[in-house]
Amino acid sequence: MAGELNNIIIGGSAIGLRCGSLLSDSTVFEEHSSIGDPVQCSGIVTSSIKDIVELPKKLIINKINRFNIRTDSSQVTIKTNSPNYILDRRLFDQRLHDNAIRKGCKIQKSHRYISNNLNKIKVLDLKNKKEKFFTYKNLIGADGPFSNVAKNNFHNTIQKVPAVQYRVRFKGLDRETVTVYPNKGYFAWIIPEDSEICRIGIISKRANSDFILFKKRFTSSKMKIIENQSGVIPLYNPRIHYQKENIFLVGDSCAMIKNTTGGGLYHGLKASNLVADTINERSEESDCRTCSCSSGNVKSYEAKVKSDITKDLILHYRIRNVLNCFKEKDWNIVVNMLKKESLKTILERYDRENPDFVFKMLLAEPRLLYFIKYIFHAFSH
Repeated sequence: MAGELNNIIIGGSAIGLRCGSLLSDSTVFEEHSSIGDPVQCSGIVTSSIKDIVELPKKLIINKINRFNIRTDSSQVTIKTNSPNYILDRRLFDQRLHDNAIRKGCKIQKSHRYISNNLNKIKVLDLKNKKEKFFTYKNLIGADGPFSNVAKNNFHNTIQKVPAVQYRVRFKGLDRETVTVYPNKGYFAWIIPEDSEICRIGIISKRANSDFILFKKRFTSSKMKIIENQSGVIPLYNPRIHYQKENIFLVGDSCAMIKNTTGGGLYHGLKASNLVADTINERSEESDCRTCSCSSGNVKSYEAKVKSDITKDLILHYRIRNVLNCFKEKDWNIVVNMLKKESLKTILERYDRENPDFVFKMLLAEPRLLYFIKYIFHAFSH
């Protein structure tokens, strides 16, 4: 006999827990035995995240006010009008967990999603190795880049690229400055937590070997590894679908990722709001079908995502396609151009959640049209 549940969420990530807190009668099934592990995230976010969730001071490890962009022969430092925040991702996820519990969400840890069919789901209780069956009204996949909910219900083809990151002890850091190496793999980074601990990593198709080469530049300094936080980045593409009737995808399960930076927390949290709004509106519409208040015009989650989220992700996708064409000399040209005050002012004024600033940069610096040959390539794919 199957148990009856209303809203089932697969994945107790930040995105899944946020969904659970916004939906009544919701249950989260999480494969791991603890929330917030393993950490596989750089943990850097823009201040725009405060438009979606509260960010208490205890969750913020550090504030970033500058980005140093480096190639092998040039560099430029860009200030930020609003600080970027380095999060304690474990605490961040655990706070979302506690908030979901307070809102009445039930959270089942050590439970692995197996399959679903005809509004019935099968999960495996990893503690006692027993299969459990439940019926549902809505199913949400928030189960990460290797999402089985997506695999079993959608035909999305999503490219994944490895990301190697280590949390290390590394003295002499400028705690207010993130250093970015755009010419290493997709890019490499050093993100300080304070003046002695940082997160150093790289996104690359050959991440492990490229990381070893990248790390060699710091061999003169002793670097003690504290924690491996490596994972994979699912790359957004415009052909991804997010809804199939009463089955929904959010976050990494459907590659809601800025391909320029690999970041997905902001748009994933934004999507959790959209999916909750859609399900709540559909529930109200169902209750009102026999009433005169029924409009029959509930906007689908897929339509909301394409209206509110993918318009940004598509531009990040196009920009990444351009950047993938760059050679070392191209990066040197760009970094030297970014020393121009008008371009630095634009970068300082806008955060990376909204990539429209690229068009303002093209107007301010026509020499960027040097890369028009790559732009044609990017927009043809």
